[in-house]
Amino acid sequence: MEEGDNREAAPAVVVINQTMAKTFFPNESPLGKHLQLGTEPDNTVPYMEVIGVVGDVKQGLAAEAPTEMYVPYRQANAVLPVYNLSVVLRTKQEPMTVANALRAAVHEINPNQPVVKVRTMEENVAASVAQPRFRTTLLSVLAGLALLIAAVGIYGVMAYSVTQRTREMGIRMALGSTPRRVFRLVLGDAMRLTVIGMVVGTLAAAALTRYVESLLFQIPRTDPTTALIVGAVLIFVAVAASYLPALRATRVDPAIALRSE
Repeated sequence: MEEGDNREAAPAVVVINQTMAKTFFPNESPLGKHLQLGTEPDNTVPYMEVIGVVGDVKQGLAAEAPTEMYVPYRQANAVLPVYNLSVVLRTKQEPMTVANALRAAVHEINPNQPVVKVRTMEENVAASVAQPRFRTTLLSVLAGLALLIAAVGIYGVMAYSVTQRTREMGIRMALGSTPRRVFRLVLGDAMRLTVIGMVVGTLAAAALTRYVESLLFQIPRTDPTTALIVGAVLIFVAVAASYLPALRATRVDPAIALRSE
């Protein structure tokens, strides 16, 4: 953009981003083309000549950058009224320490121009991701509660199973089975149930994750790394929940177990 393009009397010009160029000018160069804002042609709104194409800038965590155009601020009122203006400053010191100096500089140029919403870039970024961060935190808490409930459930099922199979464990021990084999037997049962649950859960997740795809950013809903990590966590939780029932099964006294029947 040349210096003369910023004058009010100069022909209206515009710079568009790559997404807008691909959307409205596919398979051709947008340079030299003319655009007009509005749903219908309006003689009071000037046509803007496309004089440049710039890279996309994401305005949030959206998967795709939106179509955007950049208009010289001195020509903006002719094509689109401007009610506010944002100024970005880079400082070598603490940003908020120059806020008063900034207000004083603007007041010197125009006493009627207020300066509001002075904040750092870190605060800007934090504000833009506040809602996604809250949703992620909420989902993480719910997932943690679900994992805890699953661990308690596995422990309860395996403890009940060991209690019901006390005589079986006693017979196995009496016939020469070692505590290690009994331990592996109980853990094997727990792993079998866990794998069945994981298969059913994976199929259900594959069908339902499309409803939460909008919450995922640059991560496919069928990401294999995430699936492997989740599977490893579930197996670890299942082993931890089954450890005490399996350990109790190895301590069954064959004589007492048989006598109790």
